[in-house]
Amino acid sequence: ADLGLAGVAPFRICRVFKERVESALRTIAADGRFRVITIVGYRNGRTRGPLDNGVRTLFSNHSYGTAIDVNPAQNGLYDGCDIRKVTPATIAECHLRMGGRWNPKARPATTIVANGPVTRAFESFWKWGGAIPGDLKDLMHFSITGY
Repeated sequence: ADLGLAGVAPFRICRVFKERVESALRTIAADGRFRVITIVGYRNGRTRGPLDNGVRTLFSNHSYGTAIDVNPAQNGLYDGCDIRKVTPATIAECHLRMGGRWNPKARPATTIVANGPVTRAFESFWKWGGAIPGDLKDLMHFSITGY
């Protein structure tokens, strides 16, 4: 399904999640504290699973339309995170792999935080990549698994 949001380029997701994602985005807009700049939905790619000759072997949730990235330029993907909770202090110890630096103090209106308007809007049906266990923190990412 194709989705649009005023001022944001259209994106694609699985039709099964269309109504829930639209509802979550309406909730975020009505709250008024967060500004969506960019959403990346469906994109084909093997970005999960073990490496085989330097290439990942499994398709990502984006490949099935069951994931989105919100404001990736403000909510990066980090690895090497031996942390339980993402905070400005703990994220400083992690390695930014892609996207922009996560800084809720400098950019509160575009940075996703735990228990904020974006995480609350999606948590009834998707998981936030910033709260997944392990050393990867994907702060832009929401999907059925969080990965």
